Amino acid sequence: KNCLENLEDVTGGLSIPHQTGDELIDAMMADIGNKFPDIKAEWKGILPRNISLSDTDKCAVFYNLILNAFEVAQKTAEKRVSVTIKKMDDKIMTIILNSMTGEVFGERGKIISSKTEPGHGYGLRIAYKHIEKNGGMQDIEVKDGYYRCRIILPLNIYLG
Repeated sequence: KNCLENLEDVTGGLSIPHQTGDELIDAMMADIGNKFPDIKAEWKGILPRNISLSDTDKCAVFYNLILNAFEVAQKTAEKRVSVTIKKMDDKIMTIILNSMTGEVFGERGKIISSKTEPGHGYGLRIAYKHIEKNGGMQDIEVKDGYYRCRIILPLNIYLG
């Protein structure tokens, strides 16, 4: 199933613990949170109401990056994920922070996946492709047991 079909299955009668400002992303957070009930998750800030990103772009970016953060945090003692939204002049910045252990970067500074099964390790590449397609950029920082992914999108991507 794709992201949108999965979210349609879980939204019926679901309590939404995070109010993000976007119903689809609220459902994503609820779906992921239900899969990882022991993760301490928080959402700070509200996305503008009328995001012009398509639902496909939202899934590609937010679902992939947030699911990745939960999967990594699940393997740590702290089990923490935080998403922060900030408006900066003519841009919107999203920061996804999660606790982590182990190494992230392999040869030539490439991110390495901890998953060994076939079909894994594509989520970040897919998310980055959709960020760049919409005129955005991203960067990653690993520091003091935390992995931070920062996404910056031009404000004209957001109509709200």
